Amino acid sequence: MKKIALISMLLLLLAAGISACGGGEEILTTSTPTPSETGMLRNTVYMMGRSVLQGWFNHWQWDGDDNTLVAHGRFDLYHRFIEGPDNGAQVMVNSVKDILSPIPASQNPAIFFKFCFIDFYGGSQEEADANLQRNKEIIDSVYDVVVNQHGYKLILGNALPRTAQETDQYLIANHEQYNQYLESLQSQHPGEVFVFDMYSILTDPNTGGIKSNYATAADDAHPNDKGYDALDTPFFDFLETNF
Repeated sequence: MKKIALISMLLLLLAAGISACGGGEEILTTSTPTPSETGMLRNTVYMMGRSVLQGWFNHWQWDGDDNTLVAHGRFDLYHRFIEGPDNGAQVMVNSVKDILSPIPASQNPAIFFKFCFIDFYGGSQEEADANLQRNKEIIDSVYDVVVNQHGYKLILGNALPRTAQETDQYLIANHEQYNQYLESLQSQHPGEVFVFDMYSILTDPNTGGIKSNYATAADDAHPNDKGYDALDTPFFDFLETNF
């Protein structure tokens, strides 16, 4: 009887542990697991973004400390806040430089970069065209810093949709042309640039806006937990395939 009780207790503890770690796949830790601890080599990804990225990390039960990584499978993911482009494109590029500067070259991480949904404009053809050109120039500069200057692999998240009520034909065309530009960059630089298609996952093809069940609110395009859930499996599959 004691043996049965002990086995039952162990099974309960195991079940609790699996539940707390999201099925045993996502593990929050404060230091990088060693290969001897995990039985696998670790791959580091520094992920740069703003509120949408922070929401994604919070979805993974991140504690808000940039020194705390999120470990999933053989990948260690670090959050890094990046300045937006509204104060000038170079401000955003300099933010990338500042993030990369303290990383030891021996770590050889992959770098994930994306714009926020508010960084894409519609409204008129002229405004959308100017915005597209700005964003393309920033991407070119980020490529130069990450790949040419540091020799790291660059992961680009493509456009993020706004809400349906904020979306017009000019914004949709902006998104599509931007995404095509990233695909072209990936084709030109195989093995250096990788595009993760967030847009197709989150966007309602009928409206061009974020799918209503993935949005925080009708007037808020930040993904909710369902939206982040929809990104999770494709993203980790993407990492496994390419890194």
